[in-house]
Amino acid sequence: MENVAALACVVGDALHIPLANESVDVVMTRSVLIYLADKQAGVRELYRVLKPKGRASIFEPINEVSERARNRAIADGFYNQLQPEWGEIRKYYDAHAEDWWGSLVGWDERELLRWFEAAGFSRVELTYELMAGVRAHKPTKPDIAAGIRGRPNPNTPSYEEVARQVLGDRADSYLERYAQFLAKRGGPRAASASVYLMAIR
Repeated sequence: MENVAALACVVGDALHIPLANESVDVVMTRSVLIYLADKQAGVRELYRVLKPKGRASIFEPINEVSERARNRAIADGFYNQLQPEWGEIRKYYDAHAEDWWGSLVGWDERELLRWFEAAGFSRVELTYELMAGVRAHKPTKPDIAAGIRGRPNPNTPSYEEVARQVLGDRADSYLERYAQFLAKRGGPRAASASVYLMAIR
């Protein structure tokens, strides 16, 4: 008789995975730890459900890199032409930073490595990928519209939503000016980083 593997979906909390200790061979996550306030507890939970010699495959963006690039652009005056509205919107973002992306920044690949080592993984391999530079081409109108209307993560409203909240009746004229500014200048020098991590229990 031919063996048939069963497949089932289980809904659960990343900090309380509804699986028994040492019950799975492989765990794979993509941009999961980044949303956990207690990332180290999340790593320990991955360790708990893995069998001995089981493998964890992890991808996480390191947003601290892009945050530093963004702050450099602000300090260099890149957005000065858009004042005072840009500053008002930025102030609103800063006031909501902890709620909207508190767990997304403030840590890097070194801490991620330490969390896996502290959890007890016997072997950890980490590949760090950094991309930096300016746009090779100016953004298109659809690119700009997507950037203004899109939500960067599930916890954060779009730039357009924030502009309308902050500026009220001034939002339409500002957003048009903002789109024209981006079409003419493109974005500031940016940077982003990602980590690919493989760990053996």
